[in-house]
Amino acid sequence: MVWASNKARPGPVSLFNSRFKELHPGIADIIRVGITFEQMLRESLARGTVRAPSGDTEQWIEQSLREHHNPDRPFDIRLADGRWLRVDERRMADGRIVG
Repeated sequence: MVWASNKARPGPVSLFNSRFKELHPGIADIIRVGITFEQMLRESLARGTVRAPSGDTEQWIEQSLREHHNPDRPFDIRLADGRWLRVDERRMADGRIVG
C-alpha cells in the first residue's frame, strides 16, 4: 500500500496490491486508489472488522492517524476476527508512505 502524504494528514491511497485486500476482506470492497486512511479506519470500525482497544473510537482514530503519518516502527493490530497483523510503514523520499 502506498499513501500520498502532506504535513497535516496522510493523503489518499495512490497504489495497493491484491494482498492488501486479502488481508482486509471486511473492507475489500471500498479499497481503491483515492480512499484515505481515515476513511478506511472509520469503515473498519463501522463494519466491526476492527475494534478500538480503548473503546474511545475518536481517540483511537486520532492516535492511528498520528502513527500512520509519522511511521517510526512496526506495530501490531488485532482484527475483530482474532487475527493479528504486523504493520511496517516507512516514509519514502518523495514524502509518500509505503506499508
